Amino acid sequence: MYKIILSIIYIVSFGILFNCSNYLIRYGRTRREIKWFVASLGCVQLWFVSQILIFIATDEIQLKIAYLIGNFGICLIGSSWIKFIFVFKEKKNRIADILVVISLMMYGVICTNKYHSLYYKRFTMDNIIYGKLFYINIIFDYLCVILGIIIIWRNFSNIKNGTKVKVVLSFSVIIPLICNYIYQNIFKDLKFDLTPIGFSITCMFVLLVTFKLNIFNIKDYILNDFIQNTEDGIFILDNNNLPIYYNESFKTIFDIDSAREDILKEILENMNDNQRSDLNDNYETIYIDNKNRKYHIKKNVYKNGADDIVGTSYIIHNISKYYDLKQQQKNLIIYKQQRQIEKERNRMVQVIHDSLGHDLTMIRSLINLSILDLHNYDTKSEEIRTNLTKANNIASNSIKELRLAINNFEPINSNSLVSESIVQLCETITTMKIEVTIQGNDGKKYAYLSRNLYQSLKEIITNTLKYSSADKMEVILRFQKDEIDMFVFDNGKGCGKLIIGRGLGGIIERTEEVGGNVKFNTREGEGFQTIIQLPIKNKNEIYSFK
Repeated sequence: MYKIILSIIYIVSFGILFNCSNYLIRYGRTRREIKWFVASLGCVQLWFVSQILIFIATDEIQLKIAYLIGNFGICLIGSSWIKFIFVFKEKKNRIADILVVISLMMYGVICTNKYHSLYYKRFTMDNIIYGKLFYINIIFDYLCVILGIIIIWRNFSNIKNGTKVKVVLSFSVIIPLICNYIYQNIFKDLKFDLTPIGFSITCMFVLLVTFKLNIFNIKDYILNDFIQNTEDGIFILDNNNLPIYYNESFKTIFDIDSAREDILKEILENMNDNQRSDLNDNYETIYIDNKNRKYHIKKNVYKNGADDIVGTSYIIHNISKYYDLKQQQKNLIIYKQQRQIEKERNRMVQVIHDSLGHDLTMIRSLINLSILDLHNYDTKSEEIRTNLTKANNIASNSIKELRLAINNFEPINSNSLVSESIVQLCETITTMKIEVTIQGNDGKKYAYLSRNLYQSLKEIITNTLKYSSADKMEVILRFQKDEIDMFVFDNGKGCGKLIIGRGLGGIIERTEEVGGNVKFNTREGEGFQTIIQLPIKNKNEIYSFK
């Protein structure tokens, strides 16, 4: 009768464990800790199966098969339990792998017992006498259980329902072994095996920890996986401002192998007053590091019911790419606007050249003819001759100003060589001799500065023709590895006091926009000198549409 009752207890307990394992496999899928927990439950199930097969065994061969099945579970139950704990706490430890290998070696010893009789001294239907390796295996399993319980109580404090989980998991493993120890050593002659009772209690504990305490909460797993794989860096401090959590993105953003206690402190210390104020007042700010990378930092403060701070989290997002894209879009808009302005300038230049330029030239020609005709009249026409001469001079100056204006309107291709654009500009000036000297080798890497130097030189030439009375100018272009220099000298009258007007101010602004320097030197009667120095940028720093 007791065999029937015991078999029912075994079958019911086996069914509960099997369904629990099936649930975990279906909903846990690829989670490694669930696989090892199920493996540990599987070892218990094999122990169940072996007990049932022992009851129904009719000869020694069936009995040996039953014990081989059960011993596989007995050998691996301790090491698979340890492996589950290490994987669950995401700890990489070779000890757990070594223990699994030892368990498999022990099972190999059991399978080859007939050659050495170290595990069973005697094995018959009526009498089984255990050898030294049997007790070593039992002690090994007990030690694994004890080690696992120690790890649980030391490392499972931060999980949900931590204390309850520790108690339940510990008793779920201890109780069957206690029952087995009592049966093997105290009530050895008792025909009723107490171990199934321990297994039944284990089943209840497994159901409790799986469904009630929800240790394998799939929702928590998905949430944790999302946090680990999000692009935002997450860093959490406790109420003592000590780091307690960080995700992989945080390490990636700041190029570190592991979280350092001082990394966040270093970021906060490097912030300026405005950034620090924004973070404290608005709980977010934009931080720029020493490599000019930009980050959006959001701060969250967590408090308990007593309004005490229990923790602080920082969510950090690298927005450098966004700002770079925004700057590129801005430059593209500026580029399109410049092209539209240049198109309009070309149209205006053509209109001025075709209409006003032609009319001024015709007026000047008619004035010259009138002056020549007046030579045939008496001296009473001297006043008329004087007025016509003044009108001729005004027309000549207007034509000169018109040519300068047209030169200023003429666009320069930003892809042309610097020396090419400078020489082309100087050749258009006929009212003053300009000599151009080139030192070094011009090349495409300087081309993006063509427009800048071209426009600056145009302004210098215009000022010289207007104010200096110079008839000669010298332009020197010097190409260096990391810099391009332009020196401009004229032989005009110079000035005693230099006044920075719109023209010279434009040259300064234009030069500083590309990180360069400009110097003006002049004295009364000693002409005017301009020195422009422009650094050469790396190709990666220059937008293709600049």
